[in-house]
Amino acid sequence: MKNTLLFSSLLCISGVFAQESSHNVSLGVSNNGQLSSTIDDFYLDNDIIGFPSSSTTAFKINAEYSFKSKNNLEFGLTAGYAQRDGKYKISTTEGKYSQQYYSATPFLLKVWSFDRLQLSTGAGIPLYYISDLEDVRTSTLKVTRTTDGGMAFGLNSITRLKFHFTEKLFLVTAVNFGILHSDLGGQVRFKWENGNFAGPASNPLEHNSTVLTAPEFSFGIGFKI
Repeated sequence: MKNTLLFSSLLCISGVFAQESSHNVSLGVSNNGQLSSTIDDFYLDNDIIGFPSSSTTAFKINAEYSFKSKNNLEFGLTAGYAQRDGKYKISTTEGKYSQQYYSATPFLLKVWSFDRLQLSTGAGIPLYYISDLEDVRTSTLKVTRTTDGGMAFGLNSITRLKFHFTEKLFLVTAVNFGILHSDLGGQVRFKWENGNFAGPASNPLEHNSTVLTAPEFSFGIGFKI
């Protein structure tokens, strides 16, 4: 009898823990709003590189893992990747550029559940790696200009909403905004198509700033595992 009661109690405890705690994975996209304006202002709208005034939106692909504890705290990591490519024309010169960036954001959220809806708020620490910007211009000769990339980090406020279609499957949307410090650029290097010259520009191009970011909106689909 005692063994039966003990076994039943363990089942009840396990059931409660399973209901209140969970591992979650999701895949989605975002507008990369926190970083886009910063890198556009630096890489695209400056006199040394000579791009026409412009801006780009490169949607970021995000993969996320999180664990929600039985006391409704959720902690996890969001990893992101984006690439932007663009074309332009200045007089008789045609150009195209490309750049990649990667992000990782550890976060901690407080969760409130309402039937199928789940509201979470908290904070995260966004970390970015920005690759070199490669700009290829073609006129009488093809010239490749490469501007050093950089890094950025900050502190985010995160608000997230989940809708559960089933016990396992959910849609998720979130908005992030906060403070971002960026350290971008360095040398601007040139390489001519015929290989006669390759070297740094006479004037380094650098950018160091701390700003309040624009909101970054994300949307995705996930599973409780």
